[in-house]
Amino acid sequence: MVLVHGNKARGLARLRDAGFHGLPFVSLDAKDILAGDAIDVPSIASQLGHATLYAVRSSSATEDTETHAAAGAFLTLLGISASGLPDACLQVAKSLPQTTDEHGVVIQPFLAQPEASGVLFTHKDRYHLNLAPGLCAYVVQGQAVEEIGCHPSGKIYRRVAPEIGRAHV
Repeated sequence: MVLVHGNKARGLARLRDAGFHGLPFVSLDAKDILAGDAIDVPSIASQLGHATLYAVRSSSATEDTETHAAAGAFLTLLGISASGLPDACLQVAKSLPQTTDEHGVVIQPFLAQPEASGVLFTHKDRYHLNLAPGLCAYVVQGQAVEEIGCHPSGKIYRRVAPEIGRAHV
């Protein structure tokens, strides 16, 4: 079993294990990074398909909870080379709360020009997706984005597009 640290990593693992397609990821313990443990860059690169660039993301115990998303609350670094991973991991780990809770750093291949990105909120009875074109900066910076609410079956019950600003049912 691959260890996961923090709620983002747990959520990504849950989605992967449920059959959702997503980018592969490696989860590191923030405490180990802050203690100066070496980052095994060759192993990480191998696990992530030797990507050209990486995204280094926070995975705090205080984000992506049942009651609070905290998208953008902690540091995310995009477009990091393999040689820059140790420093980027340290920067992200330093941005996390210094508590006894479990916090981590998630590393994924970086998609430089995605068609769309967003934040998915899940609940046993419904899902809510904030979606924007391109990189996810729109969502985490609080800009207007398309909002889609749907049931686990996929049936949409609410959709709001920012350009027209009205709900569709």
